[in-house]
Amino acid sequence: MPETGTKVSLYFPDEDERNAIAVNCIRQNGASCSGMSDPSKRALTTAEGKRLYLEPGMMGFDVKSAGHAMSLEDGKSISFRSGTTVNICAVENIGFFAKKITVNSPQALNILRDPEN
Repeated sequence: MPETGTKVSLYFPDEDERNAIAVNCIRQNGASCSGMSDPSKRALTTAEGKRLYLEPGMMGFDVKSAGHAMSLEDGKSISFRSGTTVNICAVENIGFFAKKITVNSPQALNILRDPEN
């Protein structure tokens, strides 16, 4: 959603101007934004700093204020980081299959198995 004061392009699907839709924002800070210097790297960033990015060989998202991030890198890895507790739950099975799985934790790492299964 564009923020107040942002320049946008409007699309009018019919003759009633009340049905106008903002279809894109017109960037005003492209020259001063370091994230726009390389055209092969694309990103969507919210005013709160949440970012979704697409780059050659990788993609991901991050929320720097909360310490959350996830990335998928071609031929190398899938990684995620959280500034809070991570819970992985499922009704059925959870499986991790790889030549190498690395889990790092600054404190305790708890793995629980439901005794009923």
